[in-house]
Amino acid sequence: MSVPRYRQPSVVKDYASSEEASFRRRMRDMVRKSNLTRCERDILLAFLNHWFVHRHKGGVHPGKKKLAKRSGASERSVKYTLNLLRTLGVIEAIAYAAGNADGERGRATEYTLDRMRFNTMCELPREALVAIRKGENSRISGGKNARLKGAKNAPRNNNCTIIPFRS
Repeated sequence: MSVPRYRQPSVVKDYASSEEASFRRRMRDMVRKSNLTRCERDILLAFLNHWFVHRHKGGVHPGKKKLAKRSGASERSVKYTLNLLRTLGVIEAIAYAAGNADGERGRATEYTLDRMRFNTMCELPREALVAIRKGENSRISGGKNARLKGAKNAPRNNNCTIIPFRS
């Protein structure tokens, strides 16, 4: 799978008015306006800031301790939020941490970010997020990924039904 290449910010003389800066501002504003809890927002912003810097290399592997420190949250909250983002399909683990036989810790799990699912997640209504956090799939009808029905720009087919992310 090829990784899209982005222009490095150093190429642009005026970074504040560059496309990269406006892209980052839009992504951060979407997170701030979403219906996530304050803790989830802070963790997602810390993840995004790490992703902005390292995305041109492929997947990012921020690590739970680093995200906890940057967001001011506990490692357990980071673990919970990353699990929620994986459930929603916003991030996908492409390489898992591997420790050795002596019990040493390996490299952090490597993730990619799906921008379409990120946009969908940011527009989910509060009730849908509450149901997802509880592990429920009720109140939002049907199929495996119908819990994303409340999103405004979820991918839809001709019958206006949501196209599931995973089969």
